[in-house]
Amino acid sequence: MRVVIDTNVLLAALPKSSRFRPIVSALSEGTIELVVSTPILLEYQEILTRKTNTLLPIISWNSSRNSLLLLE
Repeated sequence: MRVVIDTNVLLAALPKSSRFRPIVSALSEGTIELVVSTPILLEYQEILTRKTNTLLPIISWNSSRNSLLLLE
């Protein structure tokens, strides 16, 4: 399944104790595929950087699967 994830949902899903954590797990396992544009990626990075006070490489390109991966 291909999905677009709102930045607030992504942020809420990151903590391991979050009730939304299955979203991150599904992304990691490849059960769902994150569909994004450059503006969405920049928003993810901006919000996560602001919330964590550090610049995070949150997305990685998986060339063997031709897909983006969310880094944990």
